[in-house]
Amino acid sequence: LNDPKLSEIIAKLPTNDQRRGKMALVKAYRLLSENSCLFVRLFSEIRNIAVHDAKSFNLDLTKYVAALEDNEKPKWKKALSSWWVPFPDPQHEAAAQHEAYGRHHFETALDNPRYSIFSSCIHILGQAHVQEMNAERRKNEKNELTDLIRGV
Repeated sequence: LNDPKLSEIIAKLPTNDQRRGKMALVKAYRLLSENSCLFVRLFSEIRNIAVHDAKSFNLDLTKYVAALEDNEKPKWKKALSSWWVPFPDPQHEAAAQHEAYGRHHFETALDNPRYSIFSSCIHILGQAHVQEMNAERRKNEKNELTDLIRGV
């Protein structure tokens, strides 16, 4: 997907169309976790409200999430905590503290939505960078293998 010709096409796709949009590509190629995809979908909903609803000109994120229906809050907590990932080594001495912080953030994610949104966006940018580096590494490995086969 790292092709400038494709970039123009992908840029024009709707974000949240689950069958034909950007998120359909993201899911098909497993570029983001399920929780990060949920974050993008819900954040896109907030964006649409803020942009397309004149009554939301002064949208207050804290009030917005506080006014969510109780059955919606767990989904929003999961989305706003999408940046948190488990400690790589559960036996490491820092793992328990890391897990406790993750649980704390999950429980308080709706209290400070700006921080949660910022953290989730930074996480997605980091994941995009990792995906790009992995694609470049695979391309280089393929080129090296081709050179090896050709005897270059």
